[in-house]
Amino acid sequence: MAGRRILVRGIPYQIEQQIGHGLHSLVYGGSDLRTGQSVAIKITNFAHGSVGSKADTESRQQSFFKEIRMLLYLQRLNPYIIRVFAHDYNNAQGIIVMERGETLRDTLVEYMLNGMPLPPFLVHRFWSQMVESIFYMHRIGIVHGDVKPENFIQVGSDRTTLRLIDMGISFQLPPNVTSRLKTAAGTPG
Repeated sequence: MAGRRILVRGIPYQIEQQIGHGLHSLVYGGSDLRTGQSVAIKITNFAHGSVGSKADTESRQQSFFKEIRMLLYLQRLNPYIIRVFAHDYNNAQGIIVMERGETLRDTLVEYMLNGMPLPPFLVHRFWSQMVESIFYMHRIGIVHGDVKPENFIQVGSDRTTLRLIDMGISFQLPPNVTSRLKTAAGTPG
């Protein structure tokens, strides 16, 4: 896939190396060939791997459409949601082109491996943004379902602005409901 050029709603993008993955998708670094801007390109494969059942294909499509609807809705209301630049789909796959950054997890691991504490101003800045991002969602009755450092991306020239990603299992609570008990959600382990 790396080195391939794709068109998403008429915009040409260059796909570079893989930078992440999910249960049904792969995320590649890339660039907008018109502007040179770095982007992340999430490609969801609608075909189910080994079993190939129609229900699995439909659930992957439903998950893709739910995620893109949620991202487009939330990015207008929540400054801490990843920005979508373009999206498209066909029978085989769904594509979302969005902001690119480094995961907060990678930054935390880097500091830990170097034996250095994260500077207090960054701890405060990151923690405040994480809490606010979830507050914005809960205020309108949406639960993310998989909050973890890997799902916060650092963007901006100084990489101190966080954006929340991966709305694949998020859901909206019905009116007048403040919680929902689920037996499993998020990333196993």
